[in-house]
Amino acid sequence: MKVKVGGAHQGSTRLAAIGMVARDHHSMVHVGIAQQIAGTHTAESTEACAFLALTCLLLATTSSDPSSLRVMRHK
Repeated sequence: MKVKVGGAHQGSTRLAAIGMVARDHHSMVHVGIAQQIAGTHTAESTEACAFLALTCLLLATTSSDPSSLRVMRHK
């Protein structure tokens, strides 16, 4: 699985959104999430929120079975 996470921010309206997608080695999407987030954000804080959301999701889904969390290294 390859997980990508990102955020988008529009400075003039101060709207922000985050998204995540997980794909397999065939580029097939297994899960994807997108959500608008409230508050006043910068581009940097929006990206940080997206990363934190992914971290929380991973912790929530692996808390009952920590062995299901795998770290992939690029060789």
